[in-house]
Amino acid sequence: MEKSKDAKLKTEIFTTDIDPFMLNYLSDIFCNDENVKIKKADLALPINFQDNYFNCVTANLVLPYLIHHRGEIGLKGFIKLLEDIHRVLKPGGHFIWSSPKKKVKFLKVFTASWKNVLDPKNLEHLYYGPAILKQALQIQRKGYKSIYHFLDVKELEKILIDIGFTDIKFTKSMADQVNIIKCKKI
Repeated sequence: MEKSKDAKLKTEIFTTDIDPFMLNYLSDIFCNDENVKIKKADLALPINFQDNYFNCVTANLVLPYLIHHRGEIGLKGFIKLLEDIHRVLKPGGHFIWSSPKKKVKFLKVFTASWKNVLDPKNLEHLYYGPAILKQALQIQRKGYKSIYHFLDVKELEKILIDIGFTDIKFTKSMADQVNIIKCKKI
């Protein structure tokens, strides 16, 4: 049966966070978009969506900072989270996410951003830039101590293959200090 040319394809987009401030911020941004659903999510808990639900899942610089998930701590918890993401993806669904590379150098990212930090049109960057760098260097130290999961490409690829992802592609971003990973559920 052919759909009417006037019929619109319904798209649902879920955006999640655990922080009430960010949830309110997202509500303000998407208040007039009925396709965007805002949901509180704690990544330490199982992902609260049914199996094979999403066509695509994205996560920008969040997953490697997971310390525990579904009762598992450290790298085991990180892997459990990736398994949960695989579970909620439909067959053929895409997973696009980013992770700092192993031995990341956030100072390189900061120096590559100097034009933005010193932009006279955004003087607040002069304040926020160094504060963000300070926080990034603390995160970097935790990554070096394996508190966070900054893995090399081969380690990430093996984990993703073992879970059942395919078509795994890596690109670099942020002064070559962050991996952008795209993969697919079979």
